[in-house]
Amino acid sequence: WSTRAEVKLSNLKQYDDAKNVRRMLKTIDAREEAAWDKLFETRMQAKIDKLAQFQKESKARHEEKMSAIKWKELRKREKEQYISDTSVANKKRDMTHFMMLDAKMKPELTVHPSALLKKRANYNRNASKLRGEQLLDKVKGKKEGDAVFIESLCNIHKFGDKTLSGTTRYEDKLKWSEYKSGQEYFD
Repeated sequence: WSTRAEVKLSNLKQYDDAKNVRRMLKTIDAREEAAWDKLFETRMQAKIDKLAQFQKESKARHEEKMSAIKWKELRKREKEQYISDTSVANKKRDMTHFMMLDAKMKPELTVHPSALLKKRANYNRNASKLRGEQLLDKVKGKKEGDAVFIESLCNIHKFGDKTLSGTTRYEDKLKWSEYKSGQEYFD
């Protein structure tokens, strides 16, 4: 593209001056384009830096929130674990204490037992002696009066038709009728 000055100089047959104007404009254009490119790069870099700073701050806020949630849940689990452990320990201590007292109780050979041997109405639900059974029922999810069947640990694992090498089922291996009720193996 030609400038107006070049066209006018060409019309006046001043070709050398038109050529000089062209060179001068090329050098000016190159400097202006370089300055504009530098300004553009500076602005783009400023936007990139601003975005990077925003993302860094956003990530820090996110990490802070996640850390707060993590610690909250950790404390909650620790509290629940402490309550559960304390409950089990207290029930175990209560149960062993009652069993010790029960073992020391003298037997009564009477038709009408004394108040020490009579079972109260809610004995099965809240007796200290039965804490182990109560805990087991609670773990199994059994409510009072329900019957709960829990498979043995061996039966829980389903391997399909495949059996692992070197494994046998206890029920297949042990035939009580062949071992005369098996009592000699447990003595």
